[in-house]
Amino acid sequence: QPESPQDFQCLSLMLRVVHTLLFGDGGGEGLRELFDSDTQLESLIHRLMMIFRYAADGDGGDLQGDRELVTRWAMPLLEQCAVACPKALSAVCSLPEVERWAADCLVGSARTASRREAFRGFLGMSWPRDRDQHWHLRFGVTKGEMAVLHPYCFFLSMLLPLTVKPLLPTCGELYGLVASLLAQTKRLCLIFAEAGKYPTPDAALQHAFAPQLDAVSDSLFAALREHPVVEERGRQGEDLVLIGTLNTLTQIIQLRPHLKAQYSVGEQGLVRYIYRDCLFETPSADRCTPDGLPKCKMVSSRKSAFHLLRELAVGCPEAYNELLQEMLNMHGTREMRQGMYMYQPSQVDKAPCGFVGLRNLGATCYMNSLLQQLYHIPEFRARVLQVPIAQGVDRAEDLMWQLQCLFGYLQESEKQFYETRSLCSAYKDYDGLPVNTSLQMDVDEYLNMLFDRLETAMKGTPQHNLLKECFGGKVVNQIICKDAVVVGDEVFDGDRLFKSEREETFFTLQLEVKHKRNILESLDLFVEGEVLEGDNKYFCEEADQKVDAIKRVCISELPKTLILHLKRFEFDLDCMKKVKVNDFCEFPSTLDMDPYTRDGIERREKAAKEAVKQGLDPAAAAAQVESLDGSQYELAGVLVHTGTADSGHYYSYIKDRCGQAKGGGGWY
Repeated sequence: QPESPQDFQCLSLMLRVVHTLLFGDGGGEGLRELFDSDTQLESLIHRLMMIFRYAADGDGGDLQGDRELVTRWAMPLLEQCAVACPKALSAVCSLPEVERWAADCLVGSARTASRREAFRGFLGMSWPRDRDQHWHLRFGVTKGEMAVLHPYCFFLSMLLPLTVKPLLPTCGELYGLVASLLAQTKRLCLIFAEAGKYPTPDAALQHAFAPQLDAVSDSLFAALREHPVVEERGRQGEDLVLIGTLNTLTQIIQLRPHLKAQYSVGEQGLVRYIYRDCLFETPSADRCTPDGLPKCKMVSSRKSAFHLLRELAVGCPEAYNELLQEMLNMHGTREMRQGMYMYQPSQVDKAPCGFVGLRNLGATCYMNSLLQQLYHIPEFRARVLQVPIAQGVDRAEDLMWQLQCLFGYLQESEKQFYETRSLCSAYKDYDGLPVNTSLQMDVDEYLNMLFDRLETAMKGTPQHNLLKECFGGKVVNQIICKDAVVVGDEVFDGDRLFKSEREETFFTLQLEVKHKRNILESLDLFVEGEVLEGDNKYFCEEADQKVDAIKRVCISELPKTLILHLKRFEFDLDCMKKVKVNDFCEFPSTLDMDPYTRDGIERREKAAKEAVKQGLDPAAAAAQVESLDGSQYELAGVLVHTGTADSGHYYSYIKDRCGQAKGGGGWY
């Protein structure tokens, strides 16, 4: 049992040397001497079998390449010994628990390369290549004895029962090997007949293989019914167990045509089950998840199911009529729609990433891009779906109901996209008109109107503060008196300046991007403030005098989800038209908002004043102030406009925050 890389490398070299000595040029003498000793031969064969299983076992880790070197030489050596000598093949068959060894090699290994080596080795041992067909002459075995002792019979009888046991997704090589063996059955029956073992090939099939094939087919049919739905819509990954079961059933039925009528007729028949449950069943209201029916969703599994249906119908009137009736029943209840020529269901199936889109009705890209962003905020989506809808309202005109439908479809639908026409009809602008789907709108303006409508719709419900709790923040408008003032009995001067403050709520922060390299510069401008002095002095009503002052805006309360609107559109007074600002502006993946909050600004101003008193650099002192927890944000969505101020297109980049997509956490 090698453990280190050096152990595996030495073992692989040793196997290569033995292979060369036995089967290389001039290796005939060693081969005959070895095969003359039954004990040595059996010991070698059993040792090779154990070496292969040990090297193929486990995930390999850092030793994966070294393990595969061992399997690459162990199995070909075992195969050539078994093909070259009946005694070696007998030693393979006599290994205790040989069925378990075969299952470990073909299914148990986590490495595809090892399973493929096992596949090639088993196939070579069970049906020797043409150049090895005369081994019976070299070792004194008659052709009749060769037919009786043909290794195909042993391997088929050993491997067929494995196909009806619960298998891992690594079973592709096992089913492939069984398929290769079943494909040679008629050829072997002909050999048996020519050798005189049976009068005809059909008699050979009936007596040598029929009982096991019939028993296995019954078990496979039962296993097919009990097999769970593994394949999911919108996901990659074939169900190899399902495909293998369908293909094995197809091959057995080709060999045993009388099973067609037995399996095909009735409510529990194979034709009806394959047609409905495996191919054309539609999800029900209580089973509409991605793993719902039908069982066959990938191209390969559906091909296997269709091949089985075709095989059942060929030459069997009962199965043919059953299949024809199923097709007529489905076509009699189908929906007749316009534009369904050359219709393919896969064209409207959910995308492989697992997300559902929104259909653009002409110029509704601004709405679709924004709604997708809102949907991908987990808390907002969940609480919108919980808003109670009043009894007796016209749901076709109820905006909240339509938004819930949209979110529900985006979450549960298996279709490629959702039609937003009903939402556009329920949403009313300031004039009470529905959305004009041919007229594009500024997305920031639409967001403000949508939030206004949603606030109205959620009044009187447990979610009446939903928007404020998810997106609501507060900014404070400050006017700070730089001169000493007396307010009542208090004197404000020096380190204690008088401030006049007024708070406002916000859902989005409006940032300038013109001549700004990044949004940090935009935020600096947002809180920079304006100096009021000279003729523009501020009149302080509390002190009843004009004073020099600073007027600024800063954030007093940060929202859970921060929405930044980069002001890309402005009105050009020279040209008297709306233009788009295309200045390059960077934004980071993480953003610290503490320097732009009221508390953060005051702490940095205090640190700068202390540094001045000590003769230090005030800017460096302010930069060293640590931010408070809860002020850091991670980028989760970007809504982009491309084009001009008059026309263009909106689209979104969205981060999967819930792992809803396969390999969640990526950007889409």
